[in-house]
Parts: sequence; C-alpha cells; structure tokens
Amino acid sequence: PIMQSGGRPAMYGKLGLTPPPTPERLRPKSARKLEIDREGESNPKRYTGLKMTSIIDDDAMAQALEAANNKKKEEDALKAPEEEYKIPFSDLPKSRYKMTPDYTPEMIDREAESRGRAISWAREQRLLKESKRDDSEKFEIAGSLRIYSSLTLLTTALAFGKSTPVALASIGITEFDAIQAPALALDAASVGSALVSFFVLAPSKNRNQVTWGLKGLIGGPAAILQLRELEAKEPEGDDDEQ
Repeated sequence: PIMQSGGRPAMYGKLGLTPPPTPERLRPKSARKLEIDREGESNPKRYTGLKMTSIIDDDAMAQALEAANNKKKEEDALKAPEEEYKIPFSDLPKSRYKMTPDYTPEMIDREAESRGRAISWAREQRLLKESKRDDSEKFEIAGSLRIYSSLTLLTTALAFGKSTPVALASIGITEFDAIQAPALALDAASVGSALVSFFVLAPSKNRNQVTWGLKGLIGGPAAILQLRELEAKEPEGDDDEQ
C-alpha cells in the first residue's frame, strides 16, 4: 500500500509529517576539484623574493647581488668575537669512539701478528691436551668389567631374590647355600677390588682414585688386572714446568 501511494515521501506529505533528513550514505558525493599549481602560487611558503633567473636587466641583477653581499657583510660585522672563535683541531674528522687511537698500517700488522700467535698457541695447547688424554681414566665400564658386573648382578639377584625360593621349590630344590655362596664371594671380591684400587694401586700409579675405586666396585678383580697393566701416569705439574 505504501508503494502504491507513492512511497514514503508521498506518505509523509499525506499524513502532514516532516520527512527525516537523508542519511549521509545516501547523499550524492561531490569530488574535490583537482588543481595543479605548477607555479606554486597557492603555496604560502613560496619564495616571494627576487629571482635571479627572472631578471632580464643586467643592472637590476647587479644591484640585487650587491645588496645581498652587503647584507651578508653587515651580519658578519655584528658577530661577537666568541662566535668567531674556532676550537683547535675541530675540523679533523671525528672518530666513532673517544678512546680509539689513530692506527697506522704498522700498528695494524703488529696487532694481527700478536693475535695470530695467540690463536696458534691456544690451538697447540688444545691439541697437546687432547693427545695426552688417557682414555683409561674415563669412567667407562666395557669389556671384562662389563662381563664381571653382569655376572655379579645376575648371581646376586638369583641368590637373594624374593622369587628365587618359590622358583627353586617348584623344581624340587630346597637348598640355597650352593647359590648364595658364589654370590657372596663375587660381592666380596667387588668390595675388596674397590678398596685395593682406591687405596693401593691408583695412588701408586698416579691415577684417579675415585674412578678406579668405582671401576673396582663394579668390575671386581678385572679392574685390578686392568689397572696393573697400565703404566704410572706422570704428574701434570711436571709437564707445565717443562
């Protein structure tokens, strides 16, 4: 019915109501006129003085140059003596850091040589230290030590395990002394090897007592045999003095 009556504008007139203003998004858009100012007349900061290139008369150009020179001379005459004072060496190029010396090629060569010698010395010391490194001093359980430790742990677990009596009783074995005696012997040998390695053999050969004590505890007599085959290690202080 509204559209048949002429739409909302017609209905506002028929009902005597004031139509609302048109929304901004529905109003016609107006674009700003683009003006290209090639001469810069609309620029308020434009230079308005006398242009040398626009002077055709040579006399007028000469008068303008003379006036500019006189103005500069007057400004220089008004300067105080403090303003004309120039700090000595102020015209030299400034270095980035205040304490940076003025290096010469000879100084740079000497610095590079000393740095190269220091790097070479550090590399030689590192290689010398690596060459003197004794792998036997590492806490590493391998070979016969690993075999002995595995055998000792297996025998001890079998002899003193809580499930061992039940397992042996199921096959008709009730005596456990035959199994516990070897386990105790292996454990005693491990403890004795640790004490001998820590207090006797390692100090006599200048070896690490803690490392070989643990090796003796884990590897048993195999650690003692391995330690006896090693030569006595020279003290580190002797190498430094040489």
